Amino acid sequence: MLEELGIKRRLLFLSACFSGVFVKPLASEDTAILTAAASNRSSFGCAPENDWTFYGDALINNALRTPQSLKQAAQEAVNLVAKWEVEKRLIASLPQTR
Repeated sequence: MLEELGIKRRLLFLSACFSGVFVKPLASEDTAILTAAASNRSSFGCAPENDWTFYGDALINNALRTPQSLKQAAQEAVNLVAKWEVEKRLIASLPQTR
């Protein structure tokens, strides 16, 4: 669909369980893909009382609020999610960046 629409340069932010499954099919030289979880992992924070998932909060509300590259922000978000998952004794979601 993105190809059909002629969208060449893409920033895809996928905040969902098992969202890493989309990395390979959507990858290109002109696409940055950030996912909340690996292809075989759940992400966390999806609940009616939450405004954000763990990954959305870590990336949007924390890492992207400081002047740094997208690569640095993505790594900061991964580190923050990992910290929260350890604190809550959850299985690591392993967010993906490509």
